[in-house]
Amino acid sequence: MGVKLLENRGLTFDDVLIVPKRSSVYSRKEVSLETRLVGDLTLSLPIISANMDTVTELSMACAMHELGGLGVIHRFIPDAREHARMVSATPGHRILAIGVKESDLDKIPLVEGLAGVLIDVAHGHSDRVLETIQTVRERHPGLWVIAGNVATPEGAWDLLEAGAHALKVGVGPGAVCTTRIVTGCGVPQLSAIIKCRAALDRWYDVEKRKARPRISQAPTLIADGGIRNSGDIVKALVAGADSVMIGSLFAGTDEAPGEVITENGQSYKMYRGMASAGAQAKVGSDRTPEGISTLIPYKGSVTPLIKELEGGIRSGLSYCNSRSLEDLHQQTIELVQVTQASMAESRPHAATRAGAIAHQPSVFL
Repeated sequence: MGVKLLENRGLTFDDVLIVPKRSSVYSRKEVSLETRLVGDLTLSLPIISANMDTVTELSMACAMHELGGLGVIHRFIPDAREHARMVSATPGHRILAIGVKESDLDKIPLVEGLAGVLIDVAHGHSDRVLETIQTVRERHPGLWVIAGNVATPEGAWDLLEAGAHALKVGVGPGAVCTTRIVTGCGVPQLSAIIKCRAALDRWYDVEKRKARPRISQAPTLIADGGIRNSGDIVKALVAGADSVMIGSLFAGTDEAPGEVITENGQSYKMYRGMASAGAQAKVGSDRTPEGISTLIPYKGSVTPLIKELEGGIRSGLSYCNSRSLEDLHQQTIELVQVTQASMAESRPHAATRAGAIAHQPSVFL
C-alpha cells in the first residue's frame, strides 16, 4: 500500500511556448503538412474531426476529406447496418469507430473498403481494450488498428504490445469532458503526448531489432482533446503527435450533426461529450456522466475554420525551421515553461475605444 507522488510537473498547452529558431523557410507556402495517419495511410492535413455524435457524421467526414484531413464517424448510431452504410459512403480512408463489445466487432465485415478500425474507449489502458485489439488483429489481419485513449507510457506500450498500429492519447482534456473532475484521474495533455511519444519510439526501436518484427512502420500518435487554436496544434505536433483530433472547434458548424437552435436572437448547435448524461441516455446507459452538454454558437461552414487552422500550423512550422512534419520531428525543439502573466501577455490585450469590438480569429477560444 502507498502512494507514489510524481515530482515532475504535468504540463498542458498553455503552460509552454515554443522557442523560435533561425529559419530558412521563406514562405509558409513551402511547408507541407502531410502526415501518416496509421501504417501507410496518409493525410495532407494532420487534423481529424472527433468521433462524437455532435461533431462527425457523413457530412463532416466528406468535408474533412475534401480539406485534406479525416472525419471519423461516431460509433453510437443505433442501427449497425446504417452505421456501416455511412462509413462505406465516406470518401478517402474509411475508419470504423468501435467499442469492445462483440456487437461492435460484428460491424467490421459490413463496411465496404474498410481501411482500419478505431477502438474508442475512455480508459483505453484496460484488459478489454487489449483483448479487442488482439481479436481484431486475429480476425482481420489486413486492417490497421488505432486504439485509445491512453495518457501514460505504460498504456502506450501495452496497446502496442497487443497489436495496435496507432495510439489515441488524451484522458480528460476535452472541452466537454469532466473525467478529471468526476474521477480525479488524468494527465495534463502536453505531458501525456511527450511521454507516450517517448514510449512509442522506444517500443518501435526494440521491435524493429527483432528477427521478425510484428510491424514494418513506426506506430503513430493522435493527440485527442484540449485543442483550442492552431498554436495548440503546433505544440501537440512538436510534442510528438502525428495528427490531432478536434471536437469543440468543429461543433456548431453546418457539417456537424444537429439542428440550429435559436435563443434570444442568437443561433446555436448542441455540443456534448460522449460520456455526458444526454449522450448516455441516447444509448440507454445509466453510468455516472463524465461529460457535459452545451450550446455552441453557430459558425457556418467548417471550411474557413480549417483554412485558418492550416495557415496557423504552417506559420508555426516556419518558426521551427521546418518544411514538413518529418523535419519537425527530426529536430530538437525547445519549449519554455511560462507564467500566468506571460500567458496574459500572449493574448490580445490592446485597449479599445468604448463600444469598439476588437477582432479575434474565429478559432481563438
